[in-house]
Amino acid sequence: METLVGIPIERLPNPFKDEGYMHTIIKRDERVALVGMHNHYNDKIFTYLVCQIHLKVVGDVFKEYIASTELFGLEMSRHIHNYDDALAYYEECIEFFEKDTKSKKYQDRLERCRLQALKNEPSYFDKYKSKA
Repeated sequence: METLVGIPIERLPNPFKDEGYMHTIIKRDERVALVGMHNHYNDKIFTYLVCQIHLKVVGDVFKEYIASTELFGLEMSRHIHNYDDALAYYEECIEFFEKDTKSKKYQDRLERCRLQALKNEPSYFDKYKSKA
């Protein structure tokens, strides 16, 4: 299993089902994925998603997830119907995150997540979710 700062990462499955549709990861890196959306009864992609990949602490592992429908679009994630446009936006997002990954703020956030996982504490997302 892959690790990030010594903590195992549970990757997004490929394909996966969300909101009643099948999603197939076409391209991805550590922070962004280009995903094709199609019905479960055929493999014809009808739209593309460019999604930011998030990590949350679940037990003693990091688990990848993409934004829920309510949060989709509040970050860099977008629905794009044309493959070439989606690919161009995917590349733009990768460039943005390459700059962010080198920043001290990102490294500090990663270290906080690592310490949280080592202490086996629930993440902020899990705390918020349990109050709802």
